Formats: sequence, structure tokens, C-alpha cells
Amino acid sequence: MPMLSNTATRDAETPTITLWCESLPSKQTKSTSPWVMALQTAPQGHFRPVGSNSFGQSYVRPKIFDQQPVEIWAAIDAAAAAWDVTRDPHWLIHARRAYDWFDGHNDRNVKVGDPVSGTSRDGINPQGLNLNEGAESVLAYQHSFYSLQALMAKVGVQRW
Repeated sequence: MPMLSNTATRDAETPTITLWCESLPSKQTKSTSPWVMALQTAPQGHFRPVGSNSFGQSYVRPKIFDQQPVEIWAAIDAAAAAWDVTRDPHWLIHARRAYDWFDGHNDRNVKVGDPVSGTSRDGINPQGLNLNEGAESVLAYQHSFYSLQALMAKVGVQRW
């Protein structure tokens, strides 16, 4: 049986944790979904991934930065996996909120992804936008788009 960690790690682990928690027959599972969504939502209401400066630190609140596109992709995949188990429409909203991070709904209010070219900057940090366009970020942006489209199709939403 998987164990929940006390250390912040890549959000890519979230689908497994979410599915495991949601499939447990207990009252505690009811609080898992809101906890994950709340952890990834800034006070202003936009999506906020766990900052990579948090990774490896035990028993501390997640840091805001650095935010990277791969975390957005992981969050969308996690939301899709959670929707498969729960059929809770809030997961589609959470996935869309995560995707909107690329369009400037983030802690720096800057566009990270470019829908015309299909490229993405490498993320945001305390200084602002990281202007690099690494392969991981570009692929994460493109996969985020297609993962969100697949989730919308499963839910039966044609357009957002």
C-alpha cells in the first residue's frame, strides 16, 4: 500500500496518491480532493503548483517558486485520474485552472505558453518569467493541452 510522504515532491506523484486515497472506504477520503485542490490554489484563485524550491523539505508549507510547466501537466493528468475514480466535476475545473496558468493566470501574471507557436517558457520564478524554452517545457505545454482536451471529451464538454 502506498505511503503518503511528509516531503514535497513533484506533483507527478499526485495521480497515484489521489487514486489511492479516493479508493479507500473511509471518511478520510472525502477530504483528499479538497485538500489537493486547496494546496494548488493561490489565495487569488489561480492555480499555483508546488514550487520546486520546496522539493526535499519535510514538514514545511510548499514554497511558491520556481513554477514549471511540467507541474501543470502533472496536475492536469492528476485531475483526469481523479475524475476517472470520482466523477467529481470539480476536477475538470481544477484541470482548466491549471491549464490557464500558461495563459497568464499565475503568480506573475505572465503568459508562459504560446498557442500560436506551441512553445512554452521554462516557468516563473521570484524574478519573473524564465525566458528559456527547453524541450521539457514545450512538451509539457503540448501534453497539457491534449490531456485537458481528453478530459473534456470524457466529461462531455465540447468547448470551454
